[in-house]
Amino acid sequence: MRIVLAIVAFAALSSTSVLAATPDEILSANRAATGGDAWNGKAALRLDYDYAGQGLTGKTGATADLKYGRFEQDFVIGPLKGANGYDGTHVWNKDNAGIVTLQEGGDAVPLAINNAYRSANLWWTSNHGGADIKPVGEKTEGGATYDVLTVTPRGGAAFDAWFDAKTHLLYRIAERQGGVLVTTTMTGYRAYDGTQQAVTTTVNQGDLKYDQHLTLTAARFLPTSDAAAYAVPASAAVCGFLDCRRRAFGDVFRST
Repeated sequence: MRIVLAIVAFAALSSTSVLAATPDEILSANRAATGGDAWNGKAALRLDYDYAGQGLTGKTGATADLKYGRFEQDFVIGPLKGANGYDGTHVWNKDNAGIVTLQEGGDAVPLAINNAYRSANLWWTSNHGGADIKPVGEKTEGGATYDVLTVTPRGGAAFDAWFDAKTHLLYRIAERQGGVLVTTTMTGYRAYDGTQQAVTTTVNQGDLKYDQHLTLTAARFLPTSDAAAYAVPASAAVCGFLDCRRRAFGDVFRST
């Protein structure tokens, strides 16, 4: 079973300008409406969720560095327990047995860079954190209109960000993961320490029956961000070369 923990609520932000059309206008207004200077001085953000999906329930959570985007995600879902993260260099996964492997194949690194980019809100910076950002224009869904940007972080992969044209909250991230278009939709925003966070997140991989639902239960900012919190953790066991490759590359390895 593939558990997609798309913790994008770090970047689930809002904007104010009704006339916002260019990327700079959309993203500048986005920062202002989501709290603006309330983000200043905040080092890291911890989000905790109730999880339901694929016939299972449980808990998930994530901690993200708000300067560099490093992150750690953990979950206890039904019989599954594990974690994954990105320390700025290495993408790692900790499985149910506590065995840790580096994820270096396929799109693991570009997707981690994307997550880090959104976690640190690098699209707010003067040069958008080195990303290429292009306006797609307006799209409509369910009677609402959205301003859509295609964002390609440096070293990452292209994804689309949908901003509600009326409320200017970030509504959706659409991103290809392992060849599958994954859409993460965020609604029900609530204020936490002067910032807006999405309470309801739905992850769709193309079939509604496999949707994953996350409900925010707690959000708290941390005064410091310790690199050790995102570092590759110690493994419960040392796996053999072929086993490690299977764990690290999954279907990519098995298909070769």
